[in-house]
Amino acid sequence: MNKRILRDLKANVIKNASFVFMIMLSVMVIVGFNRSMDGYAQTARGFYASNNVEDGQFSVLGVITRSQENYIRDELGTLTERNDSIDYELEENRVIRLLRANREINEPIVTRGKPVSSDAEMLIDEKFADANGYEIGDRVEIGRHIYTVSGFGISPDYVYTIRNMSDVLNSPKTFGVGYVSDYLFDRVETEKIYNEVNSYSYKLAEGNFDYLFDYLRENFELVDLVKVEDNSRINTIFDDVGGPKKMSMVMGGLLIFIVSFIISISTANGIKRESQVIGILLAQGFDKKELVRHYLTLPMILTAIGSAVGYAAGVLISAPLINIQTEYNVPAIQLKDSAYLMLIGLGTPLIIAFLTANVTISRFLNKTPLSLLRGAASSVTVSNVEKRFNRLGGPFFFRFRVKNLLREKSGFIVLFSGVFLSAVLLNMAFYIRDSANHYITTLQNQLPYQYMYILKDFNATSDFEKKAEKTVIKNMKLLIAGDEKSVLLQGLAVDGRYYAIDALERLDDRQVVISTALRKKFGVDIGDELALFDQTKGEEYAIQVADVFDYDVGQIIFTSYSNFFKITENPARYYNALLADEDLGVNENDASAYVDKTGAMESIDALLDMLRVMSSLIISVAVLILIIVVYTLMQLILEREKINISMIKLFGYRDNEINALYTRGNIMNVLTAFALSLPVSRLAAQKFYDGIFYNMQQYLEAYIEKSSLIMSFAAALAGYFASMLIIKRSVGKIPFSEAIKNRE
Repeated sequence: MNKRILRDLKANVIKNASFVFMIMLSVMVIVGFNRSMDGYAQTARGFYASNNVEDGQFSVLGVITRSQENYIRDELGTLTERNDSIDYELEENRVIRLLRANREINEPIVTRGKPVSSDAEMLIDEKFADANGYEIGDRVEIGRHIYTVSGFGISPDYVYTIRNMSDVLNSPKTFGVGYVSDYLFDRVETEKIYNEVNSYSYKLAEGNFDYLFDYLRENFELVDLVKVEDNSRINTIFDDVGGPKKMSMVMGGLLIFIVSFIISISTANGIKRESQVIGILLAQGFDKKELVRHYLTLPMILTAIGSAVGYAAGVLISAPLINIQTEYNVPAIQLKDSAYLMLIGLGTPLIIAFLTANVTISRFLNKTPLSLLRGAASSVTVSNVEKRFNRLGGPFFFRFRVKNLLREKSGFIVLFSGVFLSAVLLNMAFYIRDSANHYITTLQNQLPYQYMYILKDFNATSDFEKKAEKTVIKNMKLLIAGDEKSVLLQGLAVDGRYYAIDALERLDDRQVVISTALRKKFGVDIGDELALFDQTKGEEYAIQVADVFDYDVGQIIFTSYSNFFKITENPARYYNALLADEDLGVNENDASAYVDKTGAMESIDALLDMLRVMSSLIISVAVLILIIVVYTLMQLILEREKINISMIKLFGYRDNEINALYTRGNIMNVLTAFALSLPVSRLAAQKFYDGIFYNMQQYLEAYIEKSSLIMSFAAALAGYFASMLIIKRSVGKIPFSEAIKNRE
């Protein structure tokens, strides 16, 4: 009997190759994306562990003395270290941030070249070097100093090399980091004023954060506090790699299920054709289990081949897929196979194929030898639904198509599922691209200023009040369902010229206006009573949402300037930020954060280039899946109906009429599946972006252009009609002799 398996493989090469290809594609997508993204995440975690990544950072007014550092280390079990940085502006509006090369916390690693060994050498991050054409050995003039690039390197706190933690994207062309000896910083230290804001990193060796926090509150004015889980430079990489992993798992898994059902339908067709032979074998004493094993062999062989080839292909493409996440500065990524990936890539398809095929085969073989000899497995049972429908009358072609749909409902359900999956992928590809385009337009239209500066010295805002509007901004945590979400609380002048928020002048005490981005992301709305948590004071403040402002650029809570200090219970009033239409020339080192609208637009344009490539790839795969699924299933249906088709040919029906009876009605499958895929693809795209921006200030809403919907629908129709053209050729090849074969 096993010789029949080899004959089946040779006789149905195209069909079996289609099965293998779809399984291979499913496994390749799952393994490729998960292996590459896991490599990214594991490399980052290993780098953080080996180079002593911080547990957080804080800013205080003044300087922690050496004796205070020793007390914090010895008594509180926490290591603290100055988090010094100096920004220098280079030509062409480029900024390089210099950090200490010699650090205990966030120790830099040399990725190429050699470490800094003199005051005249520096390391620079490799992304900045590549974008600006720097090579090892080049001389770089920074300020009044000339440095030789000894190598490329990065530290854990700048894996995502963004200028401000609130930035959406990095821009290696305009911002990078460099590492120099202590000489420059020691010289600058002598010029520092002790009432300036200074930043420190901390590492909880044996200590408790609460002890450190209490000590800082008692001895200093704590200006800012960022725990490692809230540091986008450190943690964004983990959110970013999660999106492609989840998407590949869901889409690849669904495709495996669809292919497994298609294979089981093909196997069932074979059993129906050979029902009399099976009946003879059972009558001669063959055990049912032997026959089940025999008919399971071919599906399992096809699945095993597809899984093995798909796993190997996934391993091959995992290295190129690393380039999807080009924005991160990490050491050389080590790609490794894991037990869970082998189980998913090699084991899961076999398990799914075994279960689906075994159920189908057992159901058809659960008949007596006599009934099988009489062709019970291949006989058609007319359902009550079909009988009632036949009584309604109507055009013959319409009744025939509906009858065929009812009798082949399992095949059409799988066909619908395949088209639905393809349509979801198609629409999602356009959603991903158009959402980024839409965000750029939103940023352009809604961001009211060209420049924003958050200053370290609160008194310095008065130096620019003629050219800028003063405001006050504070990082807060919004407490929602026991979880802490990062938000900005901003106090504005009621008559300010940048934010036209009419509700500001009507606010009662502790009332606020939230941005639409915050409402959409966290589900809060007008009338909600909320709690804000100030990490620098360890206190909670109650607020009430009075209105919503159309602003999708960030998670911002707006209130009036006077209300800001009532909410924060701070009697001292101050400004710490400036909004302006022109560059104020603020020294880079006097600002703790800086936003340039033009630079933000340019960095998002770089993201769009990557998304366009990703969208094109997804569209190609989706159309290919649609063609293969539609062709394979229709081929199986025609194969099962070829006796009837041959008979119809004998009655004088032309090929076009036969195609109209058996294939043309399937256009409704495409239309229905495409319509139902629209909300699902929107939800999938929203989940994709929510995963990426989960720990960031921005909210990106899923959006698609009408023209993109038309293109997506056109691509789906093109794939469907391409498969129908191939099917028409198959109908023409069915011979007249098929109808006069000896049958029961």
